[in-house]
Amino acid sequence: MIEQGDIIKLDLYPNPIVVLSKKIYNQSGKVLGCPLQSNSSNTTFELELTCDSITFYAQTDDIRKIDIKSNKVQQIGNISLGKQIIMADMVQSILESELFDN
Repeated sequence: MIEQGDIIKLDLYPNPIVVLSKKIYNQSGKVLGCPLQSNSSNTTFELELTCDSITFYAQTDDIRKIDIKSNKVQQIGNISLGKQIIMADMVQSILESELFDN
C-alpha cells in the first residue's frame, strides 16, 4: 500500500511523485502528490529531497491528484517524517495565504 512520504514512479508520468496524502485516502485508488524534478527551479515552495543518494526537488505548489489504479506504480523510496512535516507546512502556508488574501 502506498503511504504518505513514499516516492513513487508511474508509467504515465515522466517524473517521480512524492505522496502527500495519508494511507486512508490512498486506499481509494488515488493519491495526492507533488512532482519531483532533478533540477532546482529556485522557487519559494520547492523542497530539496534525497532518496538513495539522488537529489530531487519537490514542487509543493504543484499538487496533483493521481489515479494509481490505472497506472503501474513502483515505490522507489520514501522521505523522512521531518521532510513530510516541512512539506505539509509548505502546502498549508499556500492554502492559508489564499484564504486570507481576499
